[in-house]
Amino acid sequence: MQNKNYSENGMKCVLLIALVITISFVTSLIANRYFPPEQESGLGAFGVINETLGQTTELVPNVPYVFKLTNKWLSKNVSYTPENSITVEQGGIYLLHFSTNNRFTGPETDIDLTFGVRVNGENLPIAKADLSAPAAAFTVNYSGNYFIELPDGAVVDIAVTASKAKTLNTAAQAKLCLMKLD
Repeated sequence: MQNKNYSENGMKCVLLIALVITISFVTSLIANRYFPPEQESGLGAFGVINETLGQTTELVPNVPYVFKLTNKWLSKNVSYTPENSITVEQGGIYLLHFSTNNRFTGPETDIDLTFGVRVNGENLPIAKADLSAPAAAFTVNYSGNYFIELPDGAVVDIAVTASKAKTLNTAAQAKLCLMKLD
C-alpha cells in the first residue's frame, strides 16, 4: 500500500512540474509577443512650436512671409533652427499638424493668397491652399493634419504669399507640430 502512495505522489509531482513549465512557457510567449524586449516604445521624434501673441505685418507682393513661431515646446530628435521652423534629425513618416487664424485688411480686393506648409522652402503640395480675397477685410483659418515623409535634415515651416501688398493680422494662435511615426 505504501508503494502506491509514493507512485501517486510522484505522479502528482511530475504533473505539477509539467504544469509550471507549461505556464512559464506560455507566459514567456505572451510577454514576448506583446512586449518585445528589443523594441523601443514611444515616438521616435516630435516637436511643437507655436505663437500665442498676434502678429501684424505688411505682406510684400510675391515674397513668402514665414509665420513667427517663437514658443518652443518639449522635443525629441528635432531642433528649432532656423528660427520659426522645426528641423528633423531623422527622416521617416511624420504626422504633421498645423493651424493659423488670420485676418487680412487693406484696400486691395483683387489679390491672390497662397498658404503653405513648406519643406526646405518649397510648399508641400498636399498642404497648400490658394484663394482669392473675397473682400477688403476678411478672415482665413488655415489648418490641417497630414502624414508626410520627410528626409533627414528637413526644415518645416508655415508661410503665406500674396500677389499684392496686404496687411496680415494673425489671431492669438499659430502652431506647427511634427510627430515621427516609424
